[in-house]
Amino acid sequence: MGSTTCSKLFGLIILLLLFLGGVEALEISCDNLIYEELCLEILNNNELTDEEKEMLISALIYQSYYPDHDFIYEWNKNLDLDYDGEDDGYIEDAWLKIIGISPSVLIDDELYAVDGKILLDYDYKIDILDNLQGNDCRTEYIKEEENIEFNVFKNNNYLGNDKEIEFDIDEDTSFNAEFEVYLRTRIDHYEEEEYCCVEENNNCLEYCTECVYSHSNTEEDEIILEDSLDVKFYDDEPEFYFNVLGNNYGSLNFEAGIENGYLNMEFEDSYYNSFNYFYGLDMDDNILTMKAYLFDVVDFSNIIVTEGLFSVSNSNGCYIVYGDHFNSYEVDCLLNFEEYNLSVETDKLSYDLNETILVSVYPSDEDVLLSYGNESFIVNGEYEFTALPYYNRIDVKLGNEEIYKVIHVKDEDNLILLFDFGVFFGLSYIFYLVVRKYYGGFL
Repeated sequence: MGSTTCSKLFGLIILLLLFLGGVEALEISCDNLIYEELCLEILNNNELTDEEKEMLISALIYQSYYPDHDFIYEWNKNLDLDYDGEDDGYIEDAWLKIIGISPSVLIDDELYAVDGKILLDYDYKIDILDNLQGNDCRTEYIKEEENIEFNVFKNNNYLGNDKEIEFDIDEDTSFNAEFEVYLRTRIDHYEEEEYCCVEENNNCLEYCTECVYSHSNTEEDEIILEDSLDVKFYDDEPEFYFNVLGNNYGSLNFEAGIENGYLNMEFEDSYYNSFNYFYGLDMDDNILTMKAYLFDVVDFSNIIVTEGLFSVSNSNGCYIVYGDHFNSYEVDCLLNFEEYNLSVETDKLSYDLNETILVSVYPSDEDVLLSYGNESFIVNGEYEFTALPYYNRIDVKLGNEEIYKVIHVKDEDNLILLFDFGVFFGLSYIFYLVVRKYYGGFL
């Protein structure tokens, strides 16, 4: 797509500038990174702050003009997470974490998502020690019940109980996860009991002790954890257009553009790339979230570009793809210049104010853009609208063809003015004739 080493390095610098000052301290491992040596060099550079090191290494992990949600998903899925969690009795380090939504992207600090999957993880430990209690000579701990409950909800509706769950959304959504650990432990207590171990003539000569069961009690431990994540539904599809203006002996003139996305157009010996965003990372305990930075970039070669109009001398090998934060679309290169022989007719040439104008447009089976006054309409065949004052032109457009039709709209105020002027002029002329007849000698 016309990417170069220079542009990647430029992106690395831009990402560093965008990141500095906005991320918490992290511990990042250089293991398994493509640029492992450079990563280690950054970590060992004492002239860099910890934050600067983290930002540079983040850029080594991921930075692109294209969103790669699979990379983010695989990274987060294979993380070996371990947290200092909550303790209660014999339950230790219980934790719950919504790792992330895939695919998702941070835009202006708001997390946006479409249909995808949610990643979660949890863990805990049971640590029952053989400690003596009170005056026990022996204390036994028996785990009678160990139970966990894990549930995930989408807008308070049950979604599932796995660590990876697929979902569909069509609105802003709140995800909630609940994790409960329950432990019941029976504790048997043993106490020393004295008995006669040497006896003679019904007299105890020596006493001994033994550790015998005394009583039991039960202890219950429970930890309930919750985590949540809110996402906004992304439904702002990219607006792409491509219209051929002329195609002659291999050369091609066309108009094209994209809003809210990127556009790549390639030909045999030329290309044009346009990007609205640059993608970096937001990191939290090595968990990655894609972040989009508004950043307009245009890169092209061997192509003439003038305000949305393009010209290439060789249209062979045409390839067009465009996309947004979540999807990419490949477009067929329809390079033939289609002539529609567009025409427009009206039922009359002159109309009274507010009279109905009947318009017939050819070809009648195409969506034609008709404009009259301050409004535009999509017309198929015939269309009716009202004659407006001062608007005497009807414009129509289909593809690259534009024509217009001139009509006349009568203005009653103007007619009255003309009539009044005519009456005044007539009376003035009669007066002139009378005066000339009787006072001709003075004129």
